[in-house]
Amino acid sequence: MRLFVACELPAVVRKSLAVIGSVFDPGSFRMKWVEEQNLHVTMKFLGDVPEGKLGAMREALGSVAFGPFTARVSGAGIFPPSGPPRVLWAGLEPPDAFVELHVAIDDALEGIGFGREMRFSPHVTLARVRSAGDAVSFRESASALRTESSGFDVGGFVLRSSVLTPSGPVYSDEAVFRAHAQP
Repeated sequence: MRLFVACELPAVVRKSLAVIGSVFDPGSFRMKWVEEQNLHVTMKFLGDVPEGKLGAMREALGSVAFGPFTARVSGAGIFPPSGPPRVLWAGLEPPDAFVELHVAIDDALEGIGFGREMRFSPHVTLARVRSAGDAVSFRESASALRTESSGFDVGGFVLRSSVLTPSGPVYSDEAVFRAHAQP
């Protein structure tokens, strides 16, 4: 099964991010926008994992200790930072809180055979770029995006499966984990 670990976004934040596409001229750029209900913060992509490993993953992720924190969406950007654009994203603050949670998730999953990520940049993927036409114009449009949101609470994360379909991915929560401090 195809798995990833994610933090949820409140409906009001997802709704505000979903309308960002109106800034872009659809004649100039070809993009696949992430559906509003699927907007989230990917904390770690795990890829195809044997279903038999699910129990160990639930146990490992259940040991992740972190306190709840308040976050907000702020800014936008493009991956990669140079060359042809591939992903349009919205940034998150405070990045340190997301990075600390990511490290704790990495630590827990490393113990059951998952590799560590070299670099983590907290963000929400808004669209996958199929063709940006004029990359300079695309980058200018992206830098003009207004993605600020009011604060929202991050009080947990989910282990989620993803089934790819022609109309887009279908997500299912395999386990939900709530914030809790270290004993």
